[in-house]
Amino acid sequence: MHPGLTTAPNPAHDGIEMRPLNPPPAVPGDTEAERMKNALRMMFSVPKEAYLREEARLKRARDRKRARK
Repeated sequence: MHPGLTTAPNPAHDGIEMRPLNPPPAVPGDTEAERMKNALRMMFSVPKEAYLREEARLKRARDRKRARK
């Protein structure tokens, strides 16, 4: 065992700070895999308007760059 490590409990680090502050959000799904899929979809979904807005911005930038040449 490493000399700096002890097996005695340390009152300064009793594990309380390791607990999550908020409970995880409720995600629909019957199985764990389905809940994981739904959670990822919720995290990475982008509204269509935001996607179209970004596409238009990139197209304008590309057109400006082509016009300079």
